[in-house]
Amino acid sequence: MLELVFGPSGYGKTEYVFNSIKSLVLKENREVMLITPEQFSLVAERRLLTDLSEKNVRLVDNSSFSRLSDTVRREFGSEPFPVLSKGGK
Repeated sequence: MLELVFGPSGYGKTEYVFNSIKSLVLKENREVMLITPEQFSLVAERRLLTDLSEKNVRLVDNSSFSRLSDTVRREFGSEPFPVLSKGGK
C-alpha cells in the first residue's frame, strides 16, 4: 500500500511517518519502504536505527529518489535517454 503524507510545516508529518513505520515493523513484522529526499536520507537512517534497533531496521528500505530510480533501472533495465543536440536544446 502506498501512503502519501501531506501537510504544512510543523503539523507532525515526520512523527506520524516514523510512528507508523515503528508500528508496522514492531507489531506486524512487515517490510516497509521509506522514500526520502537525498538530503534527508542520513537523518532518516539514524532515526530508524534509534526507533527500531539494529535487529528490526533491516525490515525498512530507506531509499532516496535517485537510489530508487537506479534500483529500478538495474533490476528491470531501461534504454538510455537520447541526448539532445545543441540545436535541439
